[in-house]
Amino acid sequence: MRYREYMKLKELLSLVKQVLGRASDRKDIIAHISDSLALINSLLERETHPPLKTIRKIHELQRFLGELDSGTEYCDDIFNEIELNLEEEIQIRLKVVFLPYKVSMWDSLESIYFATLEDDTCDVQVVPIPYYKLSGEGAEPCYEGDLFPPEIPITHYSAYDIEADRPDIIFVHNIYDRYNTLTRVFDQYHTHNLKKYTDMLVYVPYCLFTFVPPQPSSSTETIAYGLPSVANVDKVVLLGDYLANAAVKFGIPTHKVLPLGSPKVDKLRRLQETGVCYPKGWNQKIKGKTVFLLDTHLSFFSIGALLDQVELLIKLLNIPNFVENSVLIWRPHPLLAAFLKKQSPMLLNYYNDLVRRIGENEYSNVIFDDSPDYFPALMAANVYIGINTSLMVASLLSEKPIVLLTSRLEDDSLVSPDTFYYVSEESWMERLKDLSKGVDPKALKRKGALEGIYSNIDGTSGQKILNAVKEALFMKYESKEGDIL
Repeated sequence: MRYREYMKLKELLSLVKQVLGRASDRKDIIAHISDSLALINSLLERETHPPLKTIRKIHELQRFLGELDSGTEYCDDIFNEIELNLEEEIQIRLKVVFLPYKVSMWDSLESIYFATLEDDTCDVQVVPIPYYKLSGEGAEPCYEGDLFPPEIPITHYSAYDIEADRPDIIFVHNIYDRYNTLTRVFDQYHTHNLKKYTDMLVYVPYCLFTFVPPQPSSSTETIAYGLPSVANVDKVVLLGDYLANAAVKFGIPTHKVLPLGSPKVDKLRRLQETGVCYPKGWNQKIKGKTVFLLDTHLSFFSIGALLDQVELLIKLLNIPNFVENSVLIWRPHPLLAAFLKKQSPMLLNYYNDLVRRIGENEYSNVIFDDSPDYFPALMAANVYIGINTSLMVASLLSEKPIVLLTSRLEDDSLVSPDTFYYVSEESWMERLKDLSKGVDPKALKRKGALEGIYSNIDGTSGQKILNAVKEALFMKYESKEGDIL
């Protein structure tokens, strides 16, 4: 039985007991009470494992109510037995639904999903939802449910009736609603609609935020807790106290914030133990070589003058020609092509031509990786090159050398700017050569750099998020007793 239904039954029993105790003329209400008890029994009899002792006691109470000249003490005893039997016999269940939209962002929910599978009070479904790719040419509908790993059973969104199911908990990693310019989930999955059909709507951001405290109107502030749709969710999961404090200062109620880390870190820790399977052809290319991972974010082409950035990209793709016995994995942002299509069609043509040339082996020691799963590239890499993104944070958690394409980090960074190398340094190519030889003077600075900044970096975020959300849900249901009917 779903928890909410269980609370309704308890409340209905309590109401029947109160009415019976207060009534001055019980003859006028016996019929109504009997009808209520019959309704309770019909609900209990529909259970997969009917609570037989409870049902028998309710039948006994119905028979007793016909004896109008009896006292109420025995009636109270029966009510008490019914309540005890109900608690003993009913298996309380919570329905938990995950509504991811992009498979590449599934890792932001995955460890919570695994925790629900291990929780014998939870029934769980994963329902990938459709979205639009937005461009100057219009909105292209997309659906990625068929791209999910085979070990994640999914339900097609067309086969799931959220209004009828009314899950107790919904987890999402996209609450942009109408505020995104590149992608947009279908309207029925906007937060103001989802909140109608659940008692606990939980937002788990899809990315690992920078360890630089967020500034007003920054992308971190916007994505983490600054969207108007945050008003529609019950809980917001954040990486650590530094973001929780910023969110509260921004105006988010303290009770709404859960600074419990990220499932993305959980997956990293798990794969560090189990390893990954590399895509076909990778092993032969990377074996025995220094692997550089190039991560070009959406903002790569806006860091500096456009032609300067194109020139830098060519230099970066030619790293294997300058660093002996090396290979470079180029991983662009999943939405980079859509971004360029909307912002600069000319640059998109150049990008597509570059990708084609890499595919035709013109860059023989460059691997182009646009797969939904970034973990193979991360695990293969010896050195990360990019900016302050989720992939950079994952590299720092893995204690890999990091070469930033931006200028020196801000002084208010919670991780010392001296932890990183920078392309802006004149000798950055020589630095890459040194790193390929194991010369890494900043290795000790990276060790444990994020401890105390991000929560639960030991890989336990998912379980702790689920526990906290369940506790909040139970408190919410208990506080609504009396209104729940």
